Amino acid sequence: VIFFLVQRTDAGVFSPAWTIDPEYSKALAQCVDAGVEIITRDVDITLDRICIANPVDVDLFQNRTH
Repeated sequence: VIFFLVQRTDAGVFSPAWTIDPEYSKALAQCVDAGVEIITRDVDITLDRICIANPVDVDLFQNRTH
């Protein structure tokens, strides 16, 4: 399992940054193909705290350029 905390309240989907780090993005996709589960959550932010909140959809290839 790999966990990604999306530190935004307006994220609709998690996707690796293919244009910024294609090697990491490719490796992440290979890990998923090998059976690694991705868990993602966004946050609930107030002036007093930041808490793990809702699941965020995962699309490994949304930002892929090639």
